[in-house]
Amino acid sequence: MKKRILATILCVCLVGALTMSTSCSAIDTTNQVASDKCEAVAITSTKTSINDVSCSSEYFEESAVSDDETRSIDVLPRSSEDIVDYESYRSFISGVSDFEPYYQLVFDYGALAGGISNVPIDDVIAMCNELKTVFNFITIVSQRPLIYMGHYDGDTRFVYGYERYKSTGVGIGGQNPLNRVGRDRDGYETVTTPINTVIMCENSVSRFDNRVAEGRNLHMSDYSLYSQDEPISVVLGNAYRSIYKIGDILPLMYLHVVLSFEVVGFYESGVDFSMDAGALQDVNVDYSIIMPYFIPMYKPVGEDAVFQHGFHVAELTSGYIAISEPVPDINDDTHAKYMGIVEEIAKRHNLSGVYLSPLWPVGFVFPG
Repeated sequence: MKKRILATILCVCLVGALTMSTSCSAIDTTNQVASDKCEAVAITSTKTSINDVSCSSEYFEESAVSDDETRSIDVLPRSSEDIVDYESYRSFISGVSDFEPYYQLVFDYGALAGGISNVPIDDVIAMCNELKTVFNFITIVSQRPLIYMGHYDGDTRFVYGYERYKSTGVGIGGQNPLNRVGRDRDGYETVTTPINTVIMCENSVSRFDNRVAEGRNLHMSDYSLYSQDEPISVVLGNAYRSIYKIGDILPLMYLHVVLSFEVVGFYESGVDFSMDAGALQDVNVDYSIIMPYFIPMYKPVGEDAVFQHGFHVAELTSGYIAISEPVPDINDDTHAKYMGIVEEIAKRHNLSGVYLSPLWPVGFVFPG
């Protein structure tokens, strides 16, 4: 049990009550961040992170998360078993080759009256732009899958959460993620399957410019979306090359809204990186869709679109701030300095008190 708790603490970026610099009392351990659509699972030292949120009322059902359903890892590198406090954690990450330390920001929906439906989109976008100016600020999300609509009979290695379900019997919401049957708001039956997806900001996707096998990587022009009907450019992992071609359009659901995604490139085989606490979460790009963390430049129409915009834009600032200090020098004072600057920026954009951050740094290991 001790090993499991430790593993979970490491893999959820330490967003527990023991490590938050700001009180989490506004976020209950069974809180749903958007009525019946989006569940923010428990924020305790043995549950998953607030950032581990996936949304679609047809796909994700009950908000209860049992101890067996937490998305932790069961096997840690031998050297991490001795992590009992920050000093031992800092010693561990100091030994991770090419580890880049970051502080993670978490958007606190509980600090907003009205929650996601009341996210001040223009202020949040301005906040994000200033964060990118002041810091080396990136946003990477690997736990918000695009949703395939209809019966899926393809390679299950493309299916988000299926490999874990197959090996452990633990799926999303305790169920097999493949071909989940549900109902839409009009009562019609739906069949959905989550697809491995990595959402990247422009500052992070550029690290893969030299790993494109065919077509192109994402460009700055791909990060503004002017219409819900406009195709969103995506780069596919190498395993997709035998299935799709450049220019193919993929209709997939993102945050409860079906959008079109246009294939503009394929990465080389073997592209991967690692992230989160101790950089212990490996992300294999071969079987993933890489989409831009676009900024919607149009006004949402309808409840689903309003929800999508609010959550998508707010989570744009639930990103990572690069820490310039070397790992041995990172301490509570370092965290206070960075978060003090974040709060100053937030005040300028009417977002004071909206951002939480774990005291312990997380990190990335990108390909050389």
